[in-house]
Amino acid sequence: MLEELQPLTLPEVARQLDLDPFEVVRLLVSGDAMPRGAMVVEPARLTRLRELGGLEGGWWEGVVLPDDDDPRLQRIRGAMRQLISRGHVGAANGTRVDNIWRGLSRPEQTLLDDAVLALADNGLIGLSSTPRGRMVFAQESSLPQLKAFVDGGETPAALAEFLEE
Repeated sequence: MLEELQPLTLPEVARQLDLDPFEVVRLLVSGDAMPRGAMVVEPARLTRLRELGGLEGGWWEGVVLPDDDDPRLQRIRGAMRQLISRGHVGAANGTRVDNIWRGLSRPEQTLLDDAVLALADNGLIGLSSTPRGRMVFAQESSLPQLKAFVDGGETPAALAEFLEE
């Protein structure tokens, strides 16, 4: 019980938030919440850090992936379906890129990170940098094409090229 009230070290905060330690420091600085003295964070501040960073809970519990013979495309289509269904359409409604893969295995995280870049190259999704981190959103102008891809339609060229590598 007493341990739950003890300040958390930077690695422990990063583990609990499922972030890189650098991201934790960036959030602390951008939110003017940098601790004085030793780099420790009070447990009660974790909620505040989640809010400052726009950290959403895992997207994947209970999610049924779309049908596809390629398990990579299943995960990518599922991620884009989640992006749309969670309302992350248009730059004003973006979410942190790492919200897409939080809680997944490292290979799946890497797959989705690369897929996001490929889909951005095709103009289906947008990326921006903010004090909260790297943000992603479905492009309003390309929403019909993104929905068609999610529903099993043709794989966008840059994504197909990435998957062939």
